[in-house]
Amino acid sequence: MSSAPLYLQLHSLRRETAADAAGTIRHVPSLGFAGIELVSDYHWPADHWRTLLDETGLTVVAAHSSLEALETDLAPLLDFHRALDNHRLVVTALPRAPQTAERYHSGAVRLNAAARRLASEGFSLAYHNHDFEFQWTEDATARTGFDVLLDETDPALVGFEFDTHWLEQAGREVVAFVERHAARARLIHAKDLRRHDRRDVPAGQGDVNFRALLPLCTTHDWPIVLEYEGPDAVESIRQGANFLRSLLA
Repeated sequence: MSSAPLYLQLHSLRRETAADAAGTIRHVPSLGFAGIELVSDYHWPADHWRTLLDETGLTVVAAHSSLEALETDLAPLLDFHRALDNHRLVVTALPRAPQTAERYHSGAVRLNAAARRLASEGFSLAYHNHDFEFQWTEDATARTGFDVLLDETDPALVGFEFDTHWLEQAGREVVAFVERHAARARLIHAKDLRRHDRRDVPAGQGDVNFRALLPLCTTHDWPIVLEYEGPDAVESIRQGANFLRSLLA
């Protein structure tokens, strides 16, 4: 398997960035990452980010966004990301609402509309799954919310950032699921789950089959973004990155 870069979702270091965002980001390369996925701009202008990225050698692989933010004036947001050489945006989740058919049908319509606007500006859009999209089944054909999003979004415009932890939480076997939906995959959140107690653990210490998943990622050129939400974030992220790099070497 050829080597591939690893990226870090900065939400993993939310406690550390709350105390010292710039210092934390400067530390990311030493943890084993070539780039980052944004979840916040920390109220910094693009030129501040550009200086920090140039200093650290980090690249921005993607950025999370609310759907509502993509339905307003896009110009400032897109100018910001162009300055960072980022052209991937990821909707974190649908707006909070009851788990109903209307939520997913209207969500698909809104995702399509946002993706069309972004595509006209040279940007791509993906949707990040959790487990709750797989729990709703009141559709007449027993579709889940995820099925509705998959069926009713335009494959040419809307992709998915598959989160391995949440797929396992939803009872899906990650490798089989990702293989089945490979045409819609755009990025992979490499996030582990220890099934017996449903705990978020460092990559390689749980039950996600990364040994089989990572070759799929490199074959399809999907960016691999590590995420971790448990305690002892810095050391756990370092351990996870070491494990994933050992599989990519």
